[in-house]
Amino acid sequence: LEAILTDYLKTIEVEQARTVARLFINQLRTRNFILCFLGADSYGFVHRTFLEYFCAWEFVWQFKETQTLTIEQLINEVFGAHWQDESWHEVLRLICGMIEPKFVAEIIDFLLAQKIDKSRFLDPRGTFLKKEGLNNLILASNCFAEVRNKNIISSISDKLLQTLKSEIEQEFDPIFSDDAAHTLVSLIATIWQNHNDTLSWLKSCLNLDSSWYVPESAVAEIAEKWKDDPETLPWLKQRVLKDEGDGVRANAVEGIAKGWKNEPGLLPWLKELALQEESEFVRINTILTIAIEWSEDPDTLPWLIKNALHDESVGVRETTITVIAGEWKDDPNTLLLLKNFSLNDEDGSVRGSAMQEIFKGWKEDPDTLPLLKDRALQDKNEWVREAAVTAIAQGWKEDPDTLPLLKDRALQDEDNDVRQAAVKAIIQNGQEDPELFEFLAYISLNDPFKHEYDFQDNPRQTALRSLLKNFSDNPKILEILNQVALNDSDEELREFAVEKLRERETG
Repeated sequence: LEAILTDYLKTIEVEQARTVARLFINQLRTRNFILCFLGADSYGFVHRTFLEYFCAWEFVWQFKETQTLTIEQLINEVFGAHWQDESWHEVLRLICGMIEPKFVAEIIDFLLAQKIDKSRFLDPRGTFLKKEGLNNLILASNCFAEVRNKNIISSISDKLLQTLKSEIEQEFDPIFSDDAAHTLVSLIATIWQNHNDTLSWLKSCLNLDSSWYVPESAVAEIAEKWKDDPETLPWLKQRVLKDEGDGVRANAVEGIAKGWKNEPGLLPWLKELALQEESEFVRINTILTIAIEWSEDPDTLPWLIKNALHDESVGVRETTITVIAGEWKDDPNTLLLLKNFSLNDEDGSVRGSAMQEIFKGWKEDPDTLPLLKDRALQDKNEWVREAAVTAIAQGWKEDPDTLPLLKDRALQDEDNDVRQAAVKAIIQNGQEDPELFEFLAYISLNDPFKHEYDFQDNPRQTALRSLLKNFSDNPKILEILNQVALNDSDEELREFAVEKLRERETG
């Protein structure tokens, strides 16, 4: 860096060029905060924005000033080489903001002509298309957005807009992911907001049968960008009450709350919706919206508590206590409410959620550990007991009662997952226990696990793995492996033991 600056300063006849270069570097580091020292005489930009801007300007300089880069080279060697790499997208957008619109039109044409193998960009289930599978269209739209005078290239604007609309209207296989749908719809709503038929087209998206996420994305964009249109609020309310899609209705609720929070009668209307709505998904979304948007309203917490106590839906009760724990942690009623739910709710998932919120937010409360111990021993639901065991192991490793409780659950709990969680916790926390080897040996030979489903973990195998890892030199290991290989009821574990015996023979 010093050499680059020194050589440049010499070209403009600066005296003591090296000294000035060093002062310049120090200024850029300590006063302007553009450069940072990386060590080993190397420097980098403090923020990536500087890197992207100077990189873009270098290409523009070659294209416009020195004319050592033709438009064909800019398209093929810069955009062609990097349009699929999202880390370059900001650079490519900046270039389009610095060159003439007619050249941007050529770049957009090039991007629209690119073909993407969408099968390479499906989610793990192979159902939904990730937004990376639309990178050429997304980059083309963002490049167009950088053009200041878009009227000069109106023809490419029309072509690009029609391409985006067609991509959405023809969506069928694969279906857009939430992110992909939101990105495309948002680009149209943002860039062409003032276009004559954009609003009507977005409303028509609610009729796209093949689409999962496009309709709800369209509702969200209309609520945000057409807030000043007097017809928007009534239209959104109609979507809440009459649309068949729960996602559309939920997004309409969020849009109404964010855009018309001070509208007279809106909050009572939403509260009534939260109580009467048949769709659990919409009710939950409405409750969350009220909790977030009206958290400062003194009536909100009492209303949420009453709702949590009386709603028949497990999902509603669970969501409500979670949002109360997050938004009203300092309210004295919150902990009491969570304790009540952790002990008395008829559903295990609600009890478990309340208990986990207590562990997360009130670990230092003297009643928290006794509550967790009670749930680990007494709760009828295996998921609650497992969660309690895990929380105790994580939060009270040094407590003298923790290891005995974990051993008790590993030996006595009737549920495999609870025993498995306890065994794992003992392995992690009980390395100093002089009885660890004997305990794990007993589990590896005597745990009552029976394989019913492929996804189940076998506590016997977990214990045996730990023995092999931590006590490989113990002379009793060979005897345990032989017993497991000959007698274990689980074929998978027998095969595992046989494999380990062969390794010991050949090792």
